[in-house]
Amino acid sequence: MAHARDAGHDRDVNDFTPWLRPTILGPFLGSYALVTYAHLVYGERADEVLFAGQHFDSWVVSILLTSFVAAALVVSLIVADVGLLRMKMRRLPTGLGAWLGALLAPIALHFGWMALLPGEATSILDLALRIAIPFPTSALVLRLLLGRRP
Repeated sequence: MAHARDAGHDRDVNDFTPWLRPTILGPFLGSYALVTYAHLVYGERADEVLFAGQHFDSWVVSILLTSFVAAALVVSLIVADVGLLRMKMRRLPTGLGAWLGALLAPIALHFGWMALLPGEATSILDLALRIAIPFPTSALVLRLLLGRRP
């Protein structure tokens, strides 16, 4: 059985690596970079963040907590990509656009939280929605802005 590569094509039609790699790694790398930057620049003693002590522990805990947020961002980006592909609004992002969108996902999420979290929540449901809604919204906005049409 011949693959698309054997027929002279550059890439196998069923190879999702150019889409999945940035979609999965990008939110983690972007989140880790932001947390590390925040600890280095805004930490109590920025020069001691990467040395043993409570500042290092604080950084490790921040990275751990950020991993859960990044994982939720990955799920949001995948759902947005598949939904937009199914509706024939966007192709699966690859290349620089995929990396840029995935790396910017934590920043887009932050702006979504800034837009929805001002003021006091009136109930637990209200607070949960204010926290959860920016995940799919930021993913959709990024993919619509940076994605390519079919």
